Order: sequence, then C-alpha cells, then structure tokens
Amino acid sequence: MQKLNPQKKKYSSSSSSSSSSSSYRDNSAVIDVDDNNFDERILDSPEMWIVAFIAPWCGHCKALAPEFASAAEQLEGTGINLATVDATANQQLAQRFDVTGYPTVKVFGPGTPKIESDVIDYPGQRTATDIVSWSQMYFEEMGGEYKSEIPELVSQEVFESTCGKKKRCALAFLPNLRDTGKAGREAYIELLKESQKKARHVPFVWLSANSQPKWESLYNLQFGFPALIYIRTGADSEKMGFVYHGKFEVTPISTFVSSGKSANKATYGWPEIETVTPWDFEEPEVIEEDDDFDLDAFLNDEDEDEE
Repeated sequence: MQKLNPQKKKYSSSSSSSSSSSSYRDNSAVIDVDDNNFDERILDSPEMWIVAFIAPWCGHCKALAPEFASAAEQLEGTGINLATVDATANQQLAQRFDVTGYPTVKVFGPGTPKIESDVIDYPGQRTATDIVSWSQMYFEEMGGEYKSEIPELVSQEVFESTCGKKKRCALAFLPNLRDTGKAGREAYIELLKESQKKARHVPFVWLSANSQPKWESLYNLQFGFPALIYIRTGADSEKMGFVYHGKFEVTPISTFVSSGKSANKATYGWPEIETVTPWDFEEPEVIEEDDDFDLDAFLNDEDEDEE
C-alpha cells in the first residue's frame, strides 16, 4: 500500500484522475462515487458494497483495477457491489473513513441503516477470486440473502449477456414440460438456484430438452434429460464444454461447476443459440382427442378388409 503523499494529493481534478477512475469502470460493473453521492449510493443502499479508495498516481491501485473489475462482473446481480472513490479528489470521504494509504478497501455490509463504526477494512488478498470468495462468505455471515436467478436460454442475446459475458456458464437441459408438468419443472429450477448459490461465481441458464438440437448433437446428450454442460474459455480463448454425468443433485452439480475443470474429455464449440418461445410458466397445453373418431366403425372396417 502506498502512503498518502501531501504533494500528490493536490492532483484532485487532473486528467490523470479521470484516467485512473476509468481504468476501474471501463467495461465493468464497478461504479465511481464521490463526496456528493456517497451516502445515497453506499450508506443508504440495502446491498453490500466494497469500496476502493484510490489515487490516480498509485501503482498498486492500477494493479488492483483489473481484479476489481473482474470481481464486480462476477458478483453482478448478487447483492454485492464494488465501487471506487478517487480519494485525492474527495478528501472529505478519505478523512471520514481514515484512509491513510492507497488503495484502501473498505467493506460496507448489507442492510440499512449502515453504521460507519461497523465499516471494516477488506482483509483478503486482492485477486478477483479472493475478493469474490471472501465477500460472499462475509455477505452471508452478515445476514445478506444471496440472489440467484436462472434465466431461460431462449436466444443468442440471452447467451451473450450471461454465458458469453462471463466466459463460463452452466447450461441445464430440463426434460420436456409434458414429462414433468409445471411443478416438476419449477422443482428443477429451484434445484439449479441452490446449485448456483454454492457455485456462486458461475452463472446458470436453463433450456428445454430438444430446443437446441445443435448443442444436443455436438455434446452427445442422447442419454436423456435432465442434462448439464459446463462451458468455459480455455487458455487460448478456445470455446470448450464438459458434460456432467453425475446425479442431478445440488452438491455434486455445484462441485462439478465450481471446480472449473473436469476429468471428462472436453468438447470444443458453442453453437449459435436458436431463438425459441420462452415458457409461459403454465401447464403444457392439453392435446384433445378427436371426438369424431368411432372405434367400433374402425374395427368393423378392419374386419371387412380381412374378409
């Protein structure tokens, strides 16, 4: 951590200041806060916030930026958020929260009202993996309720906003609605939500059996449904996937997905997602029988043919 430099603190409104802030927020879920909006955005929020107090000239701050941005993207939508304060431009905040060096990372727990005396210094390593892991543990210890939504994969747009954005994902192929009914499908989705809570940093999506034949063919899902594929990018950005062959239960699924790798052989390629009609959360449409069908007449016709 770099200590405060009184001479450098005079840079409060320089172009280098905006450059430092933008390195955190560009293409990421990190937001900037300042003297004017800090209380409204952070203290009055029911969600948890991890706030990095930075300086534009700070080398350690620049090193933290990509890790902070990656963690923010992984935690997006969970109730845990990341923000930055340019402490050289917002010295009242720096003094208020005893910032004595850069970067100083403070944690504001979930719930309102937030009491300043309850604010703690982030104690973990400053890698994206450690930030995500520690913040989720602390979030739950402080009574936060982890948000878990499993979208239905009905288009390439949904794929890009979930799996593509994170560069990893779990795709759950659920049985046909006629095989499970509404209650059965909802039970599967709840199981996936619980699995995602344990896997945490990996997004989940679900889709109906036979809705994406190119995926089912490429990944040889002929063994039946439910089925699950964990996909991720490789070291050279190659698109790969691993088929899950265990029990369709929370613990083994979350363990398989959160490990990030598999003993199973990788399959390469992510086919384009075909656009399909989303489920309307209703029971499957009843197929009515033809009331005009006369079984006796049909059998009599067969008897006449045999004669």
